[in-house]
Amino acid sequence: MRKELAVLCMVCFSLQATGQAVTAELNGQAAGWGIVNLQKPLNYQFGARTLPAFSITGSLDSLHRFDAEVSGNFYTSATFAGNAYQDGVAGIRPYRVWVRYSAPGLELRLGLQKINFGSASILRPLMWFDQVDPRDPLQITDGVYALLGRYYFGNNAGIWLWGIYGNGKTKGWEYLPTKEKTAEAGGRLQLLAGPGEVAFTCHRRLADCSQWTYDSVPVTRSFVHENRFAIDGKWDLGIGISGEIVVKKTGRFSPLVPEWEKYMNIGMDYTFAVGNGIGLVLEHLLIQTSGHLFASSGNRSFTALTLSYPLGVLDRAAGIFFYDWSHKSFYRFISFNRQYDKWSLYWMAFWNPQSFTIFHSETRQSLMAGKGIQFMVVYNF
Repeated sequence: MRKELAVLCMVCFSLQATGQAVTAELNGQAAGWGIVNLQKPLNYQFGARTLPAFSITGSLDSLHRFDAEVSGNFYTSATFAGNAYQDGVAGIRPYRVWVRYSAPGLELRLGLQKINFGSASILRPLMWFDQVDPRDPLQITDGVYALLGRYYFGNNAGIWLWGIYGNGKTKGWEYLPTKEKTAEAGGRLQLLAGPGEVAFTCHRRLADCSQWTYDSVPVTRSFVHENRFAIDGKWDLGIGISGEIVVKKTGRFSPLVPEWEKYMNIGMDYTFAVGNGIGLVLEHLLIQTSGHLFASSGNRSFTALTLSYPLGVLDRAAGIFFYDWSHKSFYRFISFNRQYDKWSLYWMAFWNPQSFTIFHSETRQSLMAGKGIQFMVVYNF
């Protein structure tokens, strides 16, 4: 974190040296939680996390602005099985570290940042650079080190370009990490399309498959190029309609791993005029793998449904349900939230299969297998 704070101080000093007014702000979020898994013996976890963020803003003139942010992820948790201590983790790592230049229609952002896009909200084929779980109230996800440029035209169409470097871990749906000390690059073009918009996205990287093993079959190559292409769109036709299609081509490195992956999502959202308004989102995701673009040797499909209902000014109830058609597995998650000015309280319950096949997640995933309950308190400062 020392390097990140030094970068922020340099930006602040540079702005002041030019005689520009600089404003600084410290805010963030702190959360504590408890999870009880109702298997025998009881498994439970207590944890805490804080995400303090320090930001500065400076305007060169009425049209040009610089700002920057440094935030850290401070976390700790302890897990127990019955009366026995099982595991504990604690750590500090950078969460967001970026500087940004903004002008009319233009944004350039450099550093550790969150990059996400797409039309789907639950089962997201375009979850390329984040791992946001829709069941997580905090929407925590690691960022990527990147240079992101976005330009928006007068008709709300826009173009994104990015270069990513220094991210050796898997991201999104990836099962292979990127080769260390290599760059990734891609872009996105967003266009108006009637009462909605459509976008075209691409990305290229060099994947590291040197450590990949499956049924003791060795890989034939250590590094392969991976190319992704996508089209997505969203329209308001009285009912919100969305769709995403992603095609990924990975170089051949094992006779057991197909070169082509295809992700297809279709969704709808609508708010029913019942009581305070019942919000509904329904999505279906089909995943195909094959040795050729237009062939299919393996299919998996998921359906997701979310329901939300505001019980009043402070309270909201929600449910998220998934069905894995390939494994005939049903995931159930319900929550109740009370929101104050700075405090949020969450009561949650889940009933899931013993193994997960939808989302990448951290150690809490094993605790959320089977049946259980969770409580979380969040303070925004």
